[in-house]
Amino acid sequence: MALVLFDLLHLGSKSVMREPWRDRRERLDDLLDGRQLPRIGLVPVTDDAPMLYETWVGMGGEGIVLKDPASTYRPGERSPAWLKVKPKLTLDVKITGGSGERIAWGDWGEAVLLELVYKHPRTGKLIEIRQAVRIGRQQPFELSVGLRPSLVCWGVMPSGILRHPLFLNGQ
Repeated sequence: MALVLFDLLHLGSKSVMREPWRDRRERLDDLLDGRQLPRIGLVPVTDDAPMLYETWVGMGGEGIVLKDPASTYRPGERSPAWLKVKPKLTLDVKITGGSGERIAWGDWGEAVLLELVYKHPRTGKLIEIRQAVRIGRQQPFELSVGLRPSLVCWGVMPSGILRHPLFLNGQ
């Protein structure tokens, strides 16, 4: 296990969330002060976002976050000052089992728990998983073993689990 730091929200007993991100990052850099601590690192910062994106995603990372250096931290709020950039993958899968019973998925959707087989986009290996797959609230769904729908997801975890898979078609 390793600790990878990307932001500083409190220093001692003082909140620094209202400070601009650039100042919070500078404080974080100062805390580590160039020390090489085993299994502790900082998320890299660069002005070359395309290069960082290609490198990180190429290594299997989920994506990157682009931050306005003047932005403050606003807990629990989405902000255009921070933009997540991550690849969407479209995968063809085969349903090998599971349940057609709908389960709640957050405030905005539903899912079904399925057993799937798909070809890993980087290794080409066949991966077998059991996972919840999102479907639209009004989208019909009937479990059909052998069906080959397409899913869109935000990437593949090292375990083979898909990040936030959603049915595109096949139903």
